[in-house]
Amino acid sequence: MLLLIPLFVLAAVCGAALTLWLGRSRSKHDRRVPASSPVGGAKDGLRAALATARIGEWSWNDATGEVIWDENVATLCGIDRSQSAHDLDGWLALIHHDDRAMFMETLTRSVVAREPIRLDLRCDWADGSVHWLEVVGDVSDTAIGAFGLVIDVDDRHLEIQERTRLIEFERRQRRRVEYLASVNDVLTLSVDTDEILDRITQSVILEHADWCSITLAIDRPRTRPSIRVSHRDPAMVLWAKEVQLSYPYDPDARWGAARVIATKRREFIPRIDQGAFALQGGEVLAKSGAASVVTVPLVGAVGTLGALQLIRSADVPAFTAADLEFIDDLASRLGAALNTAVLFERQSRGRA
Repeated sequence: MLLLIPLFVLAAVCGAALTLWLGRSRSKHDRRVPASSPVGGAKDGLRAALATARIGEWSWNDATGEVIWDENVATLCGIDRSQSAHDLDGWLALIHHDDRAMFMETLTRSVVAREPIRLDLRCDWADGSVHWLEVVGDVSDTAIGAFGLVIDVDDRHLEIQERTRLIEFERRQRRRVEYLASVNDVLTLSVDTDEILDRITQSVILEHADWCSITLAIDRPRTRPSIRVSHRDPAMVLWAKEVQLSYPYDPDARWGAARVIATKRREFIPRIDQGAFALQGGEVLAKSGAASVVTVPLVGAVGTLGALQLIRSADVPAFTAADLEFIDDLASRLGAALNTAVLFERQSRGRA
């Protein structure tokens, strides 16, 4: 509701007495002070201190719409003094578009309630970089408008972002350790390849991907490996089986599980190029919702066993370097378990 209050109403709320303050402020500002004057020296010292601390001064006249700020504010906003905003719209144009409404709401509320102003917001520089500023101020008791300081708080927000990143990293690592521990229970207690494939594909999609598929090629016909596919939506699994009938496994494919098995090298596509959807079979790729794909080889003592593939949709973040490390760890454990299961199958066939 406060955003709907017109500026001329705010001027009436603040009172005409602010005009007197502006007149006094300007008369003081226009007063000539000799360079050797103690007052002039104090002002120069204050300006130097503010510049060193990366702090600038601003004022806003609600009656005229004029915004006055010093060179420090211009520097903090990434512009020259000659380009300084002379009205509120000019200042808003420099603020990050997601923070403009918050800034106006805070300013409006402060003027109406006659309370201090304090908020952090982002400023867009011409070079494309984004910088954090703290705006503090107050509504003057003897003028129409507000005044205050602009402070560089980039370092503060970098520290906050780093602390948040570390907390999130720790949380993610703890969840992964718990997940790998549960996976070990399956891998160490089963020597049945089908059970291992089913358990792993089902558990992966609950935490780490939208799609999970495992291709087990060793000791299988070259064109008919064992393939397990899992998705969050069971209906998509049925659709995937239909797709496999229309597009049989190609052991000589130039990408995907077949390529990874042949080269024994990881294949990582951070973001699928939209142009791929226009190629043959692109409609299948589009329907799958695939956006970020990683495929890693499954290796054991007997050789390359197969490949593990994880797929994320565009609705979730792409796989990161930390995700790749986790997937490599999972593939290593899975490869060791499958290696044992394959050896047991060979022994069973030999005894038969």
